Amino acid sequence: MMTNHMFDGPRERVYGILNGLAHADALIEQLLGMGVHGTHIRVLNGVEGTHELDQHGQRGGLMAKIKRALHLVTAEREHVGEYAWALKHGQVVVAVQLPPRTEKTAIHAAFRSAQARFVHHYGAWVVQKLVF
Repeated sequence: MMTNHMFDGPRERVYGILNGLAHADALIEQLLGMGVHGTHIRVLNGVEGTHELDQHGQRGGLMAKIKRALHLVTAEREHVGEYAWALKHGQVVVAVQLPPRTEKTAIHAAFRSAQARFVHHYGAWVVQKLVF
């Protein structure tokens, strides 16, 4: 699992919610088969995942609080809330850092195949819902 907090660091990530670890494992297997490095895949699950998500910026110090405050005026506020709700209700959140020159359509297809929901691409200046 990557150690930085959700929505921190480099963009070009795809996030999605899966109905359990079996679906997450199937997705990870597909991603690894596509050449995505394991360090670029992040799985959040259960209470530990909720803490790592850090919905209100309480764990990451002042910068995390500032970033979360900025999210209040963007769609990311609702997205972080949806991811937190999913984790609290037994679902799994998977995030994938897109490798250079990787088509997000291939990543999207892998999420679709694993029956993911609420799948979004977060780019440098855009948030795009990947519709199935």
